[in-house]
Amino acid sequence: MYWIKEKMKYNYLRIALLINIIVMLFTDTKKFLCNVNLKNIALFVEQFRRIHPSYLEYKIRRKIGSQNIKLFCNTAYNKKHNYFSIFRVVKQHKHVLVIDISVPAYDKNSSGLRMYTILNILNELGCKITFMAAELQPREPYVTELRAIGIEVICEMVDMEKYLRENGPSYDIVILSEPYPAFDYISLIRAYAVNSTVIYDTVDVHWLRIERAAAVTGDTKLLKEAEYIKKLELLNIKASDIVLTVTKDEKNYLHKLDSNLKIEVIPNIHEINNYEIKPFQSRNDLMFIGHFLHQPNVDAVKYFVKEILPLIKTQIPTIKFYIVGTNPTREVLNLRSDDVNVTGYVKDIAPYFENCRVFVAPLRFGAGMKGKIGQSMMYGLPVVTTTIGAEGMGLDDGRNVLIADNPENFAEAVLSLYSNEKLWTEISVSSMKHIDQNYSRECISLKLAELLGSLS
Repeated sequence: MYWIKEKMKYNYLRIALLINIIVMLFTDTKKFLCNVNLKNIALFVEQFRRIHPSYLEYKIRRKIGSQNIKLFCNTAYNKKHNYFSIFRVVKQHKHVLVIDISVPAYDKNSSGLRMYTILNILNELGCKITFMAAELQPREPYVTELRAIGIEVICEMVDMEKYLRENGPSYDIVILSEPYPAFDYISLIRAYAVNSTVIYDTVDVHWLRIERAAAVTGDTKLLKEAEYIKKLELLNIKASDIVLTVTKDEKNYLHKLDSNLKIEVIPNIHEINNYEIKPFQSRNDLMFIGHFLHQPNVDAVKYFVKEILPLIKTQIPTIKFYIVGTNPTREVLNLRSDDVNVTGYVKDIAPYFENCRVFVAPLRFGAGMKGKIGQSMMYGLPVVTTTIGAEGMGLDDGRNVLIADNPENFAEAVLSLYSNEKLWTEISVSSMKHIDQNYSRECISLKLAELLGSLS
């Protein structure tokens, strides 16, 4: 009986403390500081930090600012009960080295946007970050923007062995992104960054994407390329402590190769736009967005223009197709016509997402999570895609996306969505909800905080 009473008492206390912390995180901070029961909040934090040690400090930093975190902690200090030591969520801030191909261009490709956002979140979580670009090009404005928030950016020639010999032991975490930079540096990282947890970020499983391209195009050279890059990627995976994938599908795929791998899923990150979605009747035309040095995007727009768009135009002769994105190749530029507009790089892409009626992503091969689909859903623009395009995102055909895998069915899906306002509205609302619940900055911040906490 005593045990039951004590357990009930503890549960009531936990609920009361949870209310206190919610008040702090989501209401007026000054009022909270004046009225909070510091003993209760300190005890709750002690319970909370066992589960999400870094995330709590992240929320506090976002609410009251990094410069006030020490002041707030000192407010909770009491010599008798030592609240400050209980309240201190993260015992030490991590020193993180990140190596990628290039400085992340958040407005030019989805992998750049993902890395840029990850760097910002790690910074907000209190990490001291050094970013190295393997290609040695100081891309602007991205370098200046990262440095402005306190991230050290190195994109000039460095004697890597000397640098790591001198600085390697100070790093707690090293993140290696993409196969080639990881392969180039992982041996030096292992030799000199002896105190670090090494994380390999796949971005997508490259050899799987190339194998699929070979199957679609019949290009046997691609099979040899896939075989070569598979060896690189597997070496990177085996030599790392933790592997990051962008989807659970790829996590499961790699676990089939080696069930002992420690794999975490850090997907693409999207922010829902908090404004009223432009209604169905005010929109027209179709769009696609992509980085055209990425072969799946080139294949997708060629496939759409040659095999699907003519079927759609038999029903809607005036419809236009906008191909938006950086580095359009000669093959893509050759698709231009009165009905097909190839824009190239566009600084402000919002007007396209806000004025087109349907987003098409007829991807026939690829891997990982398709950033273009998440981006369109983020804007509330309904998507028609393929099974490959929808892969790994937990999407349901007919609820938050339409899926079709041959030209006839794809054209039929586009026409259905284009002409049915009720269906369009339902998918628009459902797609935004899906992104907000699974791929928002808040969701991924929690995942990264949990990952950091596990390394404490």
